[in-house]
Amino acid sequence: MATQTTNYHLSKPEASDPFGNFRQSYNDNLDIIDANLGGGGGSSSLAGLTDVDLTTPTDGQVLTYDGNNSKWINANASGGGDSVSWTQLQASGTQIAQININGVTTDVYAPSGGGGGGHTYSTSEQIVGTWLGETLYERSFVYTGNIADGAWITVDNSYSPANIGVYFLEHICFKLSGFTTLYSSYGGQTLDIGIESAGKLYVENFTGNTVTKVWFTIRYTKI
Repeated sequence: MATQTTNYHLSKPEASDPFGNFRQSYNDNLDIIDANLGGGGGSSSLAGLTDVDLTTPTDGQVLTYDGNNSKWINANASGGGDSVSWTQLQASGTQIAQININGVTTDVYAPSGGGGGGHTYSTSEQIVGTWLGETLYERSFVYTGNIADGAWITVDNSYSPANIGVYFLEHICFKLSGFTTLYSSYGGQTLDIGIESAGKLYVENFTGNTVTKVWFTIRYTKI
């Protein structure tokens, strides 16, 4: 808004006034300023300028020139640095950190439960990664029941060569009759765990003692 200056003129000089010339010069200059400001008021806001086109401005935006419309417009700030993205893979467990990227806050969690450095084992099938480009599945088993020396039992009929590709055994552990200790091998012998052509996931006992309980995990691809 223009500011009028006429109210600030000095009193007119008298003939006997030793400062008359100064007063007259001051008033003349003030008249020139008053004429320039009084011709029309400037915009009191950025949006009011004729070469600016703002559309719902938000925090952090900047002005950028749009050559197609010959106007300044509001846009998100961009720089020459690297673009950063964040994908939250684990959404529960123990919160270990909080990341803020361009004002967006993301909580970071560590997996909870399970052994093996936080991995959760399950008796249900789950996807745990890839193996040579193939989806890698995992399932843990617990079998309770006597397996005599040299005998074998069927744990699951659904694990058939018809849909199992490559498979790996992990964390084999068993308990022997009359023993409280858990073993992964005994007397240099262990269990034979595999998938036979008849479509059965089986366990065969070669330990020299009766096995009363078996735990193991299988990881596999599908065909």
